[in-house]
Amino acid sequence: MTIYEIRTDDTSWQPIDCATLDAACICAADAAAEGWPEERASTIWIGWRARPADDPAEERNGTVAVDPPEPPCRDDDNHDWQAPHELVGGLADNPGVHGHGGGLIFSYACVRCGCGLTRDTWAANPNTGEQGLDSVSYEPCRYDVEEVDDE
Repeated sequence: MTIYEIRTDDTSWQPIDCATLDAACICAADAAAEGWPEERASTIWIGWRARPADDPAEERNGTVAVDPPEPPCRDDDNHDWQAPHELVGGLADNPGVHGHGGGLIFSYACVRCGCGLTRDTWAANPNTGEQGLDSVSYEPCRYDVEEVDDE
């Protein structure tokens, strides 16, 4: 094994034993994706870096997208994501779909609890300005839906 060093946006260099720099990059990306607050409602992008401890010039870096956790649905049911035109808008034959830059925004409603789910295929990383990324966001109680009787 070789000693590599990894770090994420909010940490200092940490030594790690890995067989290759590629393996160290995977470890760095995994470390970047861990430990973010549960109360986030939208995707965040975390940078990572990896390098051989004895040759910092061989450094590699990247970014990992960390999606928010899906909020709970009512009564511990699973969400029933749908795109009813009367709730999510858009065209009647393509509800919940809206253009956004070079991509699309897809809107869904949980017809059980009214939570909103938005997927943006032209999101931007606020840290770097990079566009064309995929993001997910949730908004509990966004839509006014009638309770569904499961019986």
